[in-house]
Amino acid sequence: MNGGGGRGRGQKRASRNSGLRRGYTTGTCAAAAARGAALWLLEGRFPERVAILLPGGEQVTLPVHAVFRDTSAAQCCVIKDAGDDPDVTDGMAIHVRVEFAAASGVVIDGGEGVGRVTKPGLPVPVGEAAINPVPRAMIAGALAGLVPTGGGWKVTVSVPGGDNVARRTFNPRLGIAGGISILGTSGYVEPRSLDALRRSLPPLLDVLRASGCREVCLVPGNIGRRAARRLQPPPAEEQIVEVSDFLGFMLDEAYRRGFARIVLVGHPGKLAKILNGDWQTHSRFAGPANGAVIDFCAAAGLPEDLIRRLGELSTVEAIQQALINEGYGRLLGMLASRIKVLVQERLGPGPYVAVHLCDLQGNIVGEAP
Repeated sequence: MNGGGGRGRGQKRASRNSGLRRGYTTGTCAAAAARGAALWLLEGRFPERVAILLPGGEQVTLPVHAVFRDTSAAQCCVIKDAGDDPDVTDGMAIHVRVEFAAASGVVIDGGEGVGRVTKPGLPVPVGEAAINPVPRAMIAGALAGLVPTGGGWKVTVSVPGGDNVARRTFNPRLGIAGGISILGTSGYVEPRSLDALRRSLPPLLDVLRASGCREVCLVPGNIGRRAARRLQPPPAEEQIVEVSDFLGFMLDEAYRRGFARIVLVGHPGKLAKILNGDWQTHSRFAGPANGAVIDFCAAAGLPEDLIRRLGELSTVEAIQQALINEGYGRLLGMLASRIKVLVQERLGPGPYVAVHLCDLQGNIVGEAP
């Protein structure tokens, strides 16, 4: 790679989230690289910085690196800067090759390291490069006014190493093969944004539903996933969808997509928070579930001395292990039933709901099947 120096940074960008520095999406990087390549090809002079418009109308300027140019094509790259977000694509080179085309308009495709859609249910049709609609529009917008007379542009986005990085993303679960996706809606990456994580989860339901499946198994994370694999019969791997802390939101999204059976599997340290009305289970929004579990045990008639001892324990895991050791393990099944009732009340009539509670090792300890 020539031109430009080391890793470039755009202008300082304050985040809307706790003052951290936000970054740029892969879509923004691709749009800037496309414009840089087109300008280099048309004007014969490499532009070290390129200004583009974000979807909200804000203009930003990004450093561009030269890669290749001849008489009919040019290729530039932009180094992805995710700001203060722990984005797996941070620091990757987003390459865009722009070449003259006989047909008018802009044709966009993916090359090395950009995934290809293999399952229906995503905003990009099966068989096309995993470049989402907003980044496609941004690339076309970045080339507006630069389209050669009587012709158009063929644009190819590539990300060296993208196939390896994609294994650490949702892409394999979504049926996106061979690389990362080119994403973005605002053009910015918000650091550690819960909203960004929230938006990333429903597509998992879309892909599953588009496959014709009518049953989904929702789990908060890896502990629930491990427990779900121990159900008899276990759900198919693609039916297990992680909801993170967005329990209520993902239940609603599963209901809205018409799943006939919703199975909830997880540790009561997460799931029992809904006894307090906390459907967003992140510690920022919901307190520990200890009190809710102990109150449930007290309402079930446990001896006062046992309730007192349970109150001295610091975790829900310790509480449920004490219940099992004291011979009250059946209460965990009753707790699962109470959670099931609350979920069913939230969703209303329609889907069949099952709830399975587990310990930290993924062993099922209470069920409302």
